[in-house]
Amino acid sequence: MTTSVGFRRAIWPMTLLVLLGVPCTALAEHHVIKKIPVGGDYGWDYLTADSDARRLYVSHDREVVVLDLDSGAVIGKIPGKSVHGIAIVKESGRGFISCSDPGSIVIFDLKTLAVIDRVPVGDDPNVILFDRKTKRIFTADRGSKRMTALDPKIGKVCRHN
Repeated sequence: MTTSVGFRRAIWPMTLLVLLGVPCTALAEHHVIKKIPVGGDYGWDYLTADSDARRLYVSHDREVVVLDLDSGAVIGKIPGKSVHGIAIVKESGRGFISCSDPGSIVIFDLKTLAVIDRVPVGDDPNVILFDRKTKRIFTADRGSKRMTALDPKIGKVCRHN
């Protein structure tokens, strides 16, 4: 019995070292497989991948550049001013971009990339996300330090009563 306990005590540190070494080895295997140039010498912010549609949305200060994930080609551009985050809501067929100038959410069509509407939401919305549970778009505003909820189906700010 003591041999078994002693063996277990000796094997645990070695097992732990092996398990901790696996992630480090996996990291060493990552490498760049492709570079996709996006023109323009102005700022960058967030990016959002839509794996199902095979698209990558890249915020690029005055526009969101949309790339095909397979070919790397630019599919289109969505205009905006001081663009930040991008949220995708497949169920409504719309995308949402937080913009600082003026503080708004740009709503666009996922198929055509055409701008549908602009909804004022605060001074400086930055982070934007779609919450699947509440079915709402949320923005976090750096200027007014508030959160805004938007109904993605109708493109209107949700009022709290």
